[in-house]
Amino acid sequence: MVLLLLAAAVTPASSCPRDCRCDLDLRGRRYVKCFQGNGKDPMPMPSIGDKVEVFEVAPPPNKPNFYTIGPIFASHKKQLEELHIVHSNIPAIGLYSFYGLKNLQVLNLTHNNLTALVESNFRGLDALRELHLSDNRIESVPSSAFHYLTDLKVLDLARNRIRELSSRIFMKLAKLHVLDLSYNPLPELSPEVFKDVQELQTLRCRGCGVAAVNRSLFEALPELKVLDLGDNKLAVLTAELMAPLRQLSELRFDGNRIDLVPTGVFRFNSQLQVIDLARNEIAKVEDEAFLNVSMLRTLDLGYNRLERLHATLVAPLSESLHSLSVAGNAVPTEELARLVRGVPHLRRLSLAALRLRALPPGLLAPLRELRALNVSGNLLTALHPASLHPLPKLELLDASRNRLVGLDEQSLLRLDNLDRVLLDGNHWSCDRCHLPPLLSRVSRSAPESPLRLLRCAAPRSLAGEPLQGLSLTSLSWCSGGIGVGVGPESPRSLLSADSQLGVIAAAAAVALLIVAGAALLAVVAYSKHHADYYYTHEDKLGPEREAIFENMAVIDDRGDCKKTPKRVSTALVPDSGPRGAACTPR
Repeated sequence: MVLLLLAAAVTPASSCPRDCRCDLDLRGRRYVKCFQGNGKDPMPMPSIGDKVEVFEVAPPPNKPNFYTIGPIFASHKKQLEELHIVHSNIPAIGLYSFYGLKNLQVLNLTHNNLTALVESNFRGLDALRELHLSDNRIESVPSSAFHYLTDLKVLDLARNRIRELSSRIFMKLAKLHVLDLSYNPLPELSPEVFKDVQELQTLRCRGCGVAAVNRSLFEALPELKVLDLGDNKLAVLTAELMAPLRQLSELRFDGNRIDLVPTGVFRFNSQLQVIDLARNEIAKVEDEAFLNVSMLRTLDLGYNRLERLHATLVAPLSESLHSLSVAGNAVPTEELARLVRGVPHLRRLSLAALRLRALPPGLLAPLRELRALNVSGNLLTALHPASLHPLPKLELLDASRNRLVGLDEQSLLRLDNLDRVLLDGNHWSCDRCHLPPLLSRVSRSAPESPLRLLRCAAPRSLAGEPLQGLSLTSLSWCSGGIGVGVGPESPRSLLSADSQLGVIAAAAAVALLIVAGAALLAVVAYSKHHADYYYTHEDKLGPEREAIFENMAVIDDRGDCKKTPKRVSTALVPDSGPRGAACTPR
């Protein structure tokens, strides 16, 4: 009740702009959030009240605003601590737009149309700690642009069009801790540019086109803890290059052109906890590459050109490593098994895209702490319960994009215990031989469950149809052959109990029909054989020959007298058909 009264006192209904929300945030600060799109000048600042501490303009991305910024904050918004204006097509900041906002700590102008910065843009923002200018069109930044921001800790310039950094662009930013330059065309990172930010702890320059890095750059950044140079053109990784980064805890060089990880390359980086070398051209990781990184928790070697990974490679990581990815390589299964045994404390393991046809028995047995397993993009045709049984803490399984056509009841009982299972992109055969156990899970799943995304691959008449729209009665019989592609389990194991009884009953009925038909054919064939004998072997009959004639002679339609053979019948009553008149043979 006290909070409600306070909220009413500080943000009365009359002071809250239309299409905005006025309330208290989790820290008890008064905030106004305007979320309606397609807004045009003037910005709804004058009506928000003098005591508002957080003001946010955040329309939907598909309904941006069209605002300009002038000196609308200076005179009566001195309590403002955070200002967020995004997706509003702001073309420029203005000379003194924020002058007087002495308490402003966070300024967020992301997703606008800013093209340039000038010296006076941020004048008067003495308390500013974070400046977010990502996702604009900024092409040039003068060396004096940030001179007034002496307390700045975070500067985000990602996804702009900056081609060059002025030599003293970061002068007066001695307290800067986080700098993001990602996805700007900056092929060269000059050490001279960074000598003014020696307290920098995080440097990100992903996708900047960087082809080489000078050791002197890292010498200028002795406090660096996070280095992200992913998606560039780096080709060499050496211990000499990495030596100055003694405080480094996270290294991301993924998406580069590195082909070798040499012995002892990280021997001066004992604080490393994350190494991401995925999507390079690495053909060899030398056995002692990870010496002296006994604190490493995450290692990603996925999608390289590795054909060998010796167990000795992870020996220094046996107690610390929690997450490992070797996805997308060509490592033999037996080496995978030895590698896994060397890191028994893994919690996340990616074996995606290794062309595995099955999970070898015992492969995962040592991983009693495993929480997440990724086997997507392989050639698996079955998920054997025994493969997953020794994983008591498993929560997530990604088996998408394999060749599963159905899952038996035992496998699904194991999967029922997991928090999340991803099975999309498989070759589900929507017939009564493969689908019933899985279909029952889909029908019982929550609306947001990934099982609702599964679609049929066969038969052709159901290809592309979602499983959630099917019923058991709508399924045909065994479109791809009973048990095709489900591993060594009995084909009937894919069926539910009711379906199995139905199959047995149908099979019994078919068998009875076949036996009855065979008996009937045998009787007919036997009768025909004897009848044929009477006609074709009369010359071999004895004196009893005449006994086979029921009528010794009859007159036909032309008046001729002929003998009539006795009719052979399986009927229980004599044939009562018409008889000809008696005659005397000629």
